[in-house]
Amino acid sequence: MGGGKGEYDISLQFTEPKYGKVTVTHPSKSKPNVVVNISSNVVEEDYGNTTYSIGAVSVATVKGQTIQVNSVSNNNWSFIMPANDVIITASEIRQTKPCLDADTLVTLADDRQIKFRDLTEDDIVKVWDFDKGEFAAAKLLWLPPVQVAKNYYEITLKNDVIIN
Repeated sequence: MGGGKGEYDISLQFTEPKYGKVTVTHPSKSKPNVVVNISSNVVEEDYGNTTYSIGAVSVATVKGQTIQVNSVSNNNWSFIMPANDVIITASEIRQTKPCLDADTLVTLADDRQIKFRDLTEDDIVKVWDFDKGEFAAAKLLWLPPVQVAKNYYEITLKNDVIIN
């Protein structure tokens, strides 16, 4: 079960994402009552508009007892090692970014540029005609509806980071 000299095993249960690279770093053994640090590193690779990261980390003894995990900072966690072998479980979170940012410039048929957020259904945009191999003009078929939150919460963390 546990290693010699009062050290216990720490193992990881995690499936690598299909694309991108997420690594979870932790010691392989620890003595009881010692703070064990866990960190993850996301290597962002260009896979369209999707990135991967660690969504949640949990720790339990091999006997199924849940161990409290503390979020230390972004992509860093810690727990107090019990006098038992433990399994760290890390879950992946997949995040999709919008294809176009609201401030992306779009060229109109008359060569003026406006922000994506300012487009209307009446605008004629400059497009590439693949069949003719030249620029052409086209009316927009569809614009996503504007979504604005009526209310939101602003959260200030202990390290003065503001999330809104």
